[in-house]
Amino acid sequence: HRLAIQKERFFTRLERKQKIQAWFKEARFDGLIVATNSHDPLNLLQTLSPYLRPSSKVVFYSSWRELLLPLYASLRRDDGFIDVAIG
Repeated sequence: HRLAIQKERFFTRLERKQKIQAWFKEARFDGLIVATNSHDPLNLLQTLSPYLRPSSKVVFYSSWRELLLPLYASLRRDDGFIDVAIG
């Protein structure tokens, strides 16, 4: 019985994840706000930037400045981003 419940939960989560992914692939966003202390911000931006409209605002926050420095350096070199600042 316990295994059946675990299996049902797994497929419920899988279905929810697939619905979110399908919606996400169709959507275009005006902005992106990410707050993280553990994930690589540059990797997150590279993954999510195809879903952003041109001239979208992008904000990354981390209580650890060092986590944002590689992202900052990369965006400064990228002509697709303007007004890149770290504060």
